[in-house]
Amino acid sequence: MPRKRKIEKIEAKPEPEPELDKIKEKLNEIKNKPGIVGYIIRNKRSATIDLDDPTKLIDYAILSTSAKETAEQLSKIFTLDETKYTIIEGEKTKLLNFSINENDISIFAEKQVNLEKIYKDLT
Repeated sequence: MPRKRKIEKIEAKPEPEPELDKIKEKLNEIKNKPGIVGYIIRNKRSATIDLDDPTKLIDYAILSTSAKETAEQLSKIFTLDETKYTIIEGEKTKLLNFSINENDISIFAEKQVNLEKIYKDLT
């Protein structure tokens, strides 16, 4: 009589990321400031998105990724070395893009918000 095998699914627990937790904490504080529309933080394992208007989630995600990739390409083309951060300003809103270690961060805000100050507060 064949033996019955017991199969168990073992999942690796994700390693704690204290630095990522600190960044998320700071972003949540910033999110509550006037004029902040939201933020996206992503790395190879996860993404966190907190936006005032969830219907624009895909638009903001595409804008965030495209802006980061474009800034990297322009930096290479014009040999600007590594870009610390980029700010893209539209008619009503602005986007701040930067990285901390392996975490890509995008903060969306109304035009009057000082995103350079927010960048300095986070880094």
